[in-house]
Amino acid sequence: MLYRQFAGQTVSYAAVRDFTLNETPFLTPKRMLKILEQQGCLEVASNNPKRKRGTFNEATIESLTFLKKENCYGKKK
Repeated sequence: MLYRQFAGQTVSYAAVRDFTLNETPFLTPKRMLKILEQQGCLEVASNNPKRKRGTFNEATIESLTFLKKENCYGKKK
């Protein structure tokens, strides 16, 4: 759901956080973002050069780019 909302877009962490809080049963997008980054579906721009993949410190994330790829949609219903 998160990926489908933002596929092909570059957005702020705040936009993703707000969508997660308002449109999903989750309180934070961090776990979903970690999975997307591991799958190669997400690129993270951070002002922290030592940022580890799969970590999402809101204070250091500049933007999130949801890459438009077929394998990122997950299981189809």
